[in-house]
Amino acid sequence: WSLAGTLSPSHNLSFDGTPYMVGPNMSFSPDGSVGWVAWLGDLTGGRDSVFQPCFSKTTDNGATWSTPVEMQLNSIPWVADSLQAFWQDSLGNPASDGIATCAFDFDLTVDGNGNPHFGVVIGTHGSGQSYSIASGIEKFFADVYSADGGATWDIAYISPVLTFRTPTFGATASTASMDQNCQIARSEDGLYIFYAWSDSDTALVTGSMNGIGFGESDNLAPNLRIAARNSVTGEQSYPRLITDGDLIWEGRALFPTMA
Repeated sequence: WSLAGTLSPSHNLSFDGTPYMVGPNMSFSPDGSVGWVAWLGDLTGGRDSVFQPCFSKTTDNGATWSTPVEMQLNSIPWVADSLQAFWQDSLGNPASDGIATCAFDFDLTVDGNGNPHFGVVIGTHGSGQSYSIASGIEKFFADVYSADGGATWDIAYISPVLTFRTPTFGATASTASMDQNCQIARSEDGLYIFYAWSDSDTALVTGSMNGIGFGESDNLAPNLRIAARNSVTGEQSYPRLITDGDLIWEGRALFPTMA
């Protein structure tokens, strides 16, 4: 590897003077000519203290990169509409400001046409000014993508997300917790996009009636979910539980990875 240059995004500093970003990640098209760098961030000109998908593109095998752009989640009308009913808690108190935001992990791939696919959990921004997500309110796993090389953006709804974060594991300073651990990959030709994430069932018994759902509100007993989507036609599969009913792995799908 050699470092040919650096990207210097103009991040919003109005919250506390610090640039906030999560990632980044990098992926190239099957032929290697088109590449994308993506991260969760808050660029100048966007909504303050909200994590949005950010992208920079190369069309010359990585020799040069475009000016970073921020995809505004609330620019997709159905996203805001789907979250409006959950802006208040059960007592009618404000639980969120209704602004769509990303959770704190994501993954990236590039399809056969050189278009990016950004797998991430989307929910509502927590009340008040902070880089947060209202984790107890409606959330869903999404594919944030462009079908025209970054000229326009859209979101594919892949699956609802029932819980959010595992409690911290361990009783010492060496502790760890897990959100959904979002994963995304593609077929060799870049036609099919594959998704994987971990989530716990909030029901005591799963829909198949042969697995234990644990009835968790946190992601304490995560099962592995997968789905797939055709990047050209938009046809996608229903989410499928992989570890449900498995005597060894049910409720234990911690930090899964996918290539």
